[in-house]
Amino acid sequence: SPGGTGYWLVDSAGNIYTAGTALYYGGPSQLNPNLPAGGTSVTVTGTNFTGASAVAFGKTAATSFTVNSDTSITASSPAGAAGAVDVTVTTPSGTSATGAADQFTYTSCSAPTVSAIAPTGGPAAGGTSVTITGTNFESGSGSSATCQASAVNFGSTPAGAGSVIINSATSITAVSPAQAAGTVDVTVTNAGGTSAKSSADQFTYSSTAPGQGYWLVTSQGTVDAYGSAPAITPAVMNLGPNKVVAIATSPGGTGYWLVDSAGNIYTAGTALYYGGPSQLNPNLPAGGSNAAVVTGGIVGIAATADGKGYWEVDGQGDIFTFGDAGYHGTPAQLNPSAPAGGSNSVLPLNSPIVGIVSTGDGQGYWEVGADGGIFTFGDATFQGSMGGVKLAAPVVGMIAFGTNYEMVGADGGVFTFPPGSPIFHGSEHGSLPAGITAVGIAETSTGAGYWIANSSTPAANFGDAQSLTGPAASGVVAIAAS
Repeated sequence: SPGGTGYWLVDSAGNIYTAGTALYYGGPSQLNPNLPAGGTSVTVTGTNFTGASAVAFGKTAATSFTVNSDTSITASSPAGAAGAVDVTVTTPSGTSATGAADQFTYTSCSAPTVSAIAPTGGPAAGGTSVTITGTNFESGSGSSATCQASAVNFGSTPAGAGSVIINSATSITAVSPAQAAGTVDVTVTNAGGTSAKSSADQFTYSSTAPGQGYWLVTSQGTVDAYGSAPAITPAVMNLGPNKVVAIATSPGGTGYWLVDSAGNIYTAGTALYYGGPSQLNPNLPAGGSNAAVVTGGIVGIAATADGKGYWEVDGQGDIFTFGDAGYHGTPAQLNPSAPAGGSNSVLPLNSPIVGIVSTGDGQGYWEVGADGGIFTFGDATFQGSMGGVKLAAPVVGMIAFGTNYEMVGADGGVFTFPPGSPIFHGSEHGSLPAGITAVGIAETSTGAGYWIANSSTPAANFGDAQSLTGPAASGVVAIAAS
């Protein structure tokens, strides 16, 4: 080597052996496949770095380095065998002395990779639970704990404090921190390095306030997210000849259930599967609807308050319960506590049931008919109905806030109960384009506004519901607030 203070030996296979000041720069195979790959960005702090001509990790030259100032250098670690080495800096004045402060430890870990995240977006306020899929997130049985993921970052900001859960070597759950609106890369770091950035790891922060978002779903199961609703889709969709008919939101607005006309359930985000009509709840009281088959085609779904169960309803009003959803009756088993003259006194049905809404505590539910008739069960209270009133268009959806509820007709008209209650914020009656019909209604988290979804136009907003932009809607059959 220059100055006669070191040398390189080479054998017949081209392998290099260094001594003294001679540094290692590679061999014919470039890198030993059994060595860690290096590539870690290392900040070296010290003095008299101006004019530095070399940075070495043990006997091996740094892959690259930048002299930031007389006291700081940034260097990229070369490949090296597992273990500790001294990081040295060479200047015209000589090479830095070695000591405990300059040691860099190589591990046998491979850097993580991120292949997908779900959901891919959330509010700027943070708080979105994100599942990260990739590789090398933990060491596995019998391996060194230093190979486990040590950090998850959204851009340059760490995930929410205490929120990182390593589910497996290929899955991590973390909560998004608060950030300005925009798109960032979600990266995972372990002792082997940090995952490379790609389009697969990108998370988009929305400036829309929490509770200001919804999903629109088509009969084919396409789901588009608007506002603060996370962009999530079911992992499995096998509709066959069936069509998606309804959607229900899980607590916190971080997941949803889709149900098709046969009662099959498709989950997304934090919504979990608790069964379908082929796995009926055996704990129902004798005579419960689950003892029967689906007779009118499933038309609606409602989730329990804790998200650990749901009800399905068919066009005849039959109820199917799953998880911790309790059975409270059907139109064929009317609620004896209903007020005289309420819709629950009417049999047979004058029109098909079109939807179901659960009460706030999950101890009851309302069923609504296409004629605006209301059937109450459990602790759901009867506040009035449109039963017996001639409607300009059939009722297509319903929402409830507390004991009050609202219906929306296919013409965009809104009916509130009890009449004159402050939950009315406007309607689309008379303003829908020709050939366009309303298909559902979704409420904001405050109960002071709602969106009305239409078959082929963006959802209209009323009250404190924000006007939200997103994919062009087409063929929409249902809406749910996040």
